[in-house]
Amino acid sequence: MEALVVGVELDDGGDWMSFFVTLTDGARPDEALRQRILAAIRRAAGETTVTRRRAGRRG
Repeated sequence: MEALVVGVELDDGGDWMSFFVTLTDGARPDEALRQRILAAIRRAAGETTVTRRRAGRRG
C-alpha cells in the first residue's frame, strides 16, 4: 500500500487534510482496512488528530 497526505492551510487559520491510498493488488477497500489505516494514524499522530479530522473540524 502507498499513501499520500495533502495538507492545506486555510485563510481562516484552519487546515484541511486529505488522505489518498493506493492499494496493493488483491486488497479490498473495506471497513477492516479502513480501521487498520485509522489505527496506524492514531499510533503515529495521536487520537485527537484522527477524531478531529473524522469529525470534519478544522484547526
